[in-house]
Amino acid sequence: MIVSLQRLLVSAGYKYDRPDVQISGICYSSSDAAESYIFFAIVGVNSDGHNYVADAYEKGVRVFFVSHSISLPDDAIIITVSDTRIALADISAAFYGHPQNKLITIGVTGTKGKSTVVEFIRRILNCSGRKCASVGTLGFDCEGEHIDTVNSTPQSADLFGYLSKMVDRSVEYAVIEASSQGIRQNRIRGIHFDYAIFTILSADHIGQNEHSSFADYKSSKIDLLKVCDTALINADDGSCSEFAIAPRNIYYSINTDADLSAGNIVTAHTDSGFTTECDISVHGKKHAISLSIPGYSAVYDMLAAAAVCMDIGVDIETIKKAVKDITVPGRFEFVRTDSGIDCVIDYAHNGASMVNALITLKQCGYDKVIAVFGSVGGRSQIRRKELGDAVEKYADFAVITSDNPDREDAQIICEEIAEYIQTKPYRIITDRVKAIDYAVSMAEKGDVVLLAGKGHECYQLVNGVKYPFNEREFVLN
Repeated sequence: MIVSLQRLLVSAGYKYDRPDVQISGICYSSSDAAESYIFFAIVGVNSDGHNYVADAYEKGVRVFFVSHSISLPDDAIIITVSDTRIALADISAAFYGHPQNKLITIGVTGTKGKSTVVEFIRRILNCSGRKCASVGTLGFDCEGEHIDTVNSTPQSADLFGYLSKMVDRSVEYAVIEASSQGIRQNRIRGIHFDYAIFTILSADHIGQNEHSSFADYKSSKIDLLKVCDTALINADDGSCSEFAIAPRNIYYSINTDADLSAGNIVTAHTDSGFTTECDISVHGKKHAISLSIPGYSAVYDMLAAAAVCMDIGVDIETIKKAVKDITVPGRFEFVRTDSGIDCVIDYAHNGASMVNALITLKQCGYDKVIAVFGSVGGRSQIRRKELGDAVEKYADFAVITSDNPDREDAQIICEEIAEYIQTKPYRIITDRVKAIDYAVSMAEKGDVVLLAGKGHECYQLVNGVKYPFNEREFVLN
């Protein structure tokens, strides 16, 4: 794709009165820079893109968006803006021809459940014969193509690139996972959503390099529902009224009256995984639904997906058929070892999700729940207390280990978590492989080992380097 810089900037709403050049791409990392690209200098948590403009120039870039002064040779076109993230979103949308306007867009936000809801929606709509693609924590999935993503909500340049691919493949519906950071950092800027889903809210991502307070965290979530036509809202969440700001609001619930509600929930484990049976009420009529994911959270996620899909026009029988066998990578993923010990790989990485995982496994009828978990380095410190509190209250034994310690000392992180475990037995084993090995070896038939925190991730982040680590493969072997 080759476009005129002048026409590109004008179509994005920017004034431009300098020499015109041809643009073939957009980048925000010097490692992706190439001739005829535009480079956007983004100020991040650990690095500042302004420090890499010379590298991008050496690779052929001649157009730079910056937010403070830089020094480059005279043939460089330097455009200074107040916020390069905003500019990146505006220019990227224009570069790809505003693909968001050619799709029916569905945004999903909330503290937990986003990835599962996205997967449910994509599978239901495709099962109904509609063409749907998705972007989120689990990656970009479109017409059989899968691409791993770095963030739950990709940087705007990548996101609009994915949306453009959807348009090229005649996709009708785009489901986008909208994280609080993704919203706050303008990664979804320029997208007016046809539908926005709010799952549940609890304190998370608060602290150094993240949100300054719970109010700031909540506000970023609410921002998604300010740019949608119809909101699908969890009526059981205490913040639901604050999210009911769309022109049209649809409610789903387990505990209260709503447009779509569920009851008679029974969850259990089997030799091959999990089952959850429930009834959902639609316009006063009950329908029995079966899921392959355990717990009340799975029912909430199914309700959110069913609510939006029914509003689109999918019939309840198609929804029942679509959701019956859905499993989501790293979300209550069932793995049985050769020795017959059940393991569950789950992304539970904060207090609320850990409490949910432990309670759900208890509800499934296991004798003991052994939790293997840690907490990421350089992120919300409050998570360590919340995780310790959850295990103290709901686990039978804990093995505290590494979970992306990055530039922090894994031993110190583990010890900080252990301070909040007062009565339950635990061990600290910072090597995650040895920690899993120990937990599985001490488990007996009828017990379950919860491997929490990594979920779908296939790496360990240590000192800024991602080392390959596939928890599922390790357990199977």
